[in-house]
Amino acid sequence: MTDEAGDNPGRWAGRRDRGDGERASVTSGAPGGTTGAVVLRAWLAIAALLALVTFIDVMTALDDARRHGQTLAPALPLTLEITSAIASLVACGVGYAALRIAPPGSSLVRTVAVHVGGTFAYSAVHVGLMTALRTAAFAAGATAIAGRCAICPTNIGRTSSPTSC
Repeated sequence: MTDEAGDNPGRWAGRRDRGDGERASVTSGAPGGTTGAVVLRAWLAIAALLALVTFIDVMTALDDARRHGQTLAPALPLTLEITSAIASLVACGVGYAALRIAPPGSSLVRTVAVHVGGTFAYSAVHVGLMTALRTAAFAAGATAIAGRCAICPTNIGRTSSPTSC
C-alpha cells in the first residue's frame, strides 16, 4: 500500500476527483460521499422496523378477533400487513431520491418543495403497489380460507364465496 501512496502521503493513489478538478474528501469520491453501505444499512434498519410493526399488527388483529368471539385465519392479516411492508420498502426509494435531490443544507424552499412532492409520490407508490400486491394475492386465493370471503375484510366471519362479496 505504501508504494501506491505516491509522493504525497496525505493523498491516496487512485482517488477520484470531485468533478471540479479537486481531490474528493469523501470515502470514494462518488457523488454524495457514500459507497452505498450507508443506504443499505438504512434500508435494512427500515426493513427490521417494518417486520416488527407487521408482527405487532398481525398479532393485534388476531387478538382483536379472538376478543370479539370470532376466529380469524392468520392468512388475512398476514397478507394485508406483508403487502403493506413490501410496498413501504419499495417506496423508500422515493425518500432516498428526495434526499439526493434536496440534501441537507439545500435552500429551505427547495427542501420543502421536494419533500412535500416526495410525500405524495411515496404515498402513491405505497398505495399503488400495496393494492396491486393484494389484488394478486387475493386473485390467487391466498386468503380464501374455509369458504370465508377474504377479499372484503368486512365479511370476516360470514360464510360466502370469495367471488360473491
